[in-house]
Amino acid sequence: LAVGVDNVFILLSAWRITDTTHSLSDRLSEAFGDAAVSITVTSLTDLISFSVGCLTPFPSVKASF
Repeated sequence: LAVGVDNVFILLSAWRITDTTHSLSDRLSEAFGDAAVSITVTSLTDLISFSVGCLTPFPSVKASF
């Protein structure tokens, strides 16, 4: 749940700068277009941090499967 929260803030920020006179679909398209790179970067950093956490030798951080 907490992993996607940062993306919500990015989307809300992009939504707030869209033109309010445009249609809903145009505003969504513009917001997602503006936020796409940021969401990709945060998702990749989340993936890297979880991968490092799975591979770390520290028992307090390591995820055991």
